[in-house]
Amino acid sequence: MTDLILVVLDCYSYKNFPVSVRGKEVELRAIRSKAQQAMDWSTLRERSRNVVDSYPIAQNIDAARKLASKVGTKFSTGELLEFWALLFQIAECASCWRSVYRRSASPLLSRAKAASLATAFLGCSPERANSLVGQFVLDPSVRNQDPFFRPLIKLNETDCVVASTFISTGRFARNIFTIAIREGRVDFSPKGLKPLRELGKLFGEAGYDVVINYPVRDSRGPVTDIDIAAVKDRYLFVGQTKVLIHPDSAYDEWKVLENLKRAAQQLSDSLNHLQALRERFGVRVGEVSVVPFVLTNVWHYTGSAVGGFKVVDFSYLENILTGGEIWEVSFSPEPTRRVAKLIEGRFPTGGELSRLIHSPLHEEMFHVPRIQKRTVVLGEWKLTVPAQLPDEVADTKREGAIAKRFRRG
Repeated sequence: MTDLILVVLDCYSYKNFPVSVRGKEVELRAIRSKAQQAMDWSTLRERSRNVVDSYPIAQNIDAARKLASKVGTKFSTGELLEFWALLFQIAECASCWRSVYRRSASPLLSRAKAASLATAFLGCSPERANSLVGQFVLDPSVRNQDPFFRPLIKLNETDCVVASTFISTGRFARNIFTIAIREGRVDFSPKGLKPLRELGKLFGEAGYDVVINYPVRDSRGPVTDIDIAAVKDRYLFVGQTKVLIHPDSAYDEWKVLENLKRAAQQLSDSLNHLQALRERFGVRVGEVSVVPFVLTNVWHYTGSAVGGFKVVDFSYLENILTGGEIWEVSFSPEPTRRVAKLIEGRFPTGGELSRLIHSPLHEEMFHVPRIQKRTVVLGEWKLTVPAQLPDEVADTKREGAIAKRFRRG
């Protein structure tokens, strides 16, 4: 039970909740950062039926499967899919068992039984079945473990706890993608180059002078690369990019945030060595206002700041550079669409782009959440966690901010 408590604490402390421990009483305290507010708004934005952004934000889940089929992993996509289907059936059985017979007990499954079921279900050898089971076993003694990815939690050398909730709510496509990256022999360093080139073309079409992957050096040699830089109307835009897997758990959110912090540090290093970039664009110190930003494909953090720099996503910049339109769609009494513009003309001026990076529409939707403490008793342990409450006032403010945009439009 202690190991299970530590796994829960380990996973959810990645949300950066301040933690206090008194004996076997553990309390996670609420955080009110803008990064968390951005995450809250992104969840609402993803589910919204009334406001639809005109730029595409579609996640192609099949891409994970295609990737896994190309890289040299020790398991095929079919094997992983069939084994996850088996785990899902086990999780459903575990949930039924707990609800009918043993509400307070944890569902246990021996590794030998899991391997036996895999052998029968997949028609594979016992050795292959044991290898598949090992792929999804979480060892609580090892740091940075994710129960969404490894939902069979090791209790001892023979038995595992079945984390049925993590299995039933996890995204299997994400697991394939993660396994492909960890097990495969593929260099993923160029993965951000394609969207960066596409964005560079849009900057050029909007009248900006732009460079991509510009090397930064000092007297001792290379320092870093500036991923993208553009100049227009006495504004110099400098962006550092991180293309990442979209997070679907507390641990993955933490990993994304840590990667964005590294991008912010790279950006800070770049800003200390801008002379060569100024010479490339033909501008002197004081002639342009420098607008630094962190750029990512993970749109959850747009509007927040990491390391002192604003975070924006590819789709947001693409929207601004192609006209800055947002739509409001109503379906009653009949389908209608209203269009508002974030910029005056067809393409953004340097001043407009600077303003929309520093103060995006997303930030108007942020709201400090209402928090209430909730306590859960697990054996001898007492776990207190912050729970966010519904807030009608916040919803009203968001609707008002959206309506104001359309009155301007």
